[in-house]
Amino acid sequence: MKLIKRILSVVLILVIGGFLFLNNLKKAAIPDYNENVQLEGMKSEVTVLRDQYGIPHVYAENEIDLYKAVGFVMAQDRLWQFDLL
Repeated sequence: MKLIKRILSVVLILVIGGFLFLNNLKKAAIPDYNENVQLEGMKSEVTVLRDQYGIPHVYAENEIDLYKAVGFVMAQDRLWQFDLL
């Protein structure tokens, strides 16, 4: 009887731990789109607006800053894929 109680308590601990881990992973994978980010090497201000579907619209004063911002936005949206692969 003691062995069954121990096995059930270990299984219960594993289930609760797994649930907490997956819940934390789910929340950590979603970036905060309202956060202001300072990227190094930017020459001017860049604005990234997202529409109602989450599609980014990047506005920059020069091409180099535009490319850096687009790369950052792409990495921000696809980081889950990097982790998965």
